[in-house]
Amino acid sequence: HSSKTYENYLIKIDQENISFDTPRQGDKFKIGAIEIHFLHPDQSLNQYNLNNSSLVFVLNYGQQRFLFTGDIEKEVEKELLAENPNLKADIIKVPHHGSDTSSSTAWVKSLEPKTAVIQVGGDNSYGHPKSKIIKLYQTEAANVFRNDLNGNIVITADGRNHTVKIDRSSNNIMAGAELDSKNNNTSKTETSLININSAEAAVLDKLWGIGPATAEKIIKYRNEHGPFEKLEEIKKVNSIDDYKFERWQDKITIN
Repeated sequence: HSSKTYENYLIKIDQENISFDTPRQGDKFKIGAIEIHFLHPDQSLNQYNLNNSSLVFVLNYGQQRFLFTGDIEKEVEKELLAENPNLKADIIKVPHHGSDTSSSTAWVKSLEPKTAVIQVGGDNSYGHPKSKIIKLYQTEAANVFRNDLNGNIVITADGRNHTVKIDRSSNNIMAGAELDSKNNNTSKTETSLININSAEAAVLDKLWGIGPATAEKIIKYRNEHGPFEKLEEIKKVNSIDDYKFERWQDKITIN
């Protein structure tokens, strides 16, 4: 997903003619006593959607293992376990903000994490995190922390042990977590369609995979080319691919 910060980095790289490498599976490098080992993806991204193209890496420090997972889903989790049968993590950045498209039972049981951090914004439109995912990590004896409830989460490690410092405590780590759709009998008001010809950036940002930067691109495209005449025309906007469009084509309108 694009962001203004990311795009500013790309602009700076281009302006300064800075050489850079994109890590791939098998790449390693050291920073002092820390070793970072990239597990995913390999050289080709053709078989993966946007989420499953996320970088996955292990940060090794002494006897401790930190696992960073991006937005990978169960498909890639299965691949990683097959390729790395002894993969463990003391601390894990929970995949995809605690979505139930990720964190399979086999994944969590195999990793045996002691601390699980769910990076998620409050009252987000995606329904992250799911309560059953939180319960799954707790069942495997992991301490679960969430940015929306705990604020900044700072982990300090010495290579053997680690401590977690948070801005605020929460008496209910399940607060605001969305129930599994199969078990949630609460009636919900159907959300109205988003008019891509008139919606402001803050409204467009509610669509799956559309951050502030892409929302501005949609508005810019509208201003330069006029109103969208067909829903599919939005795919002409840079960074909107078939996968994104399929996720929310039933949530948008041009009228």
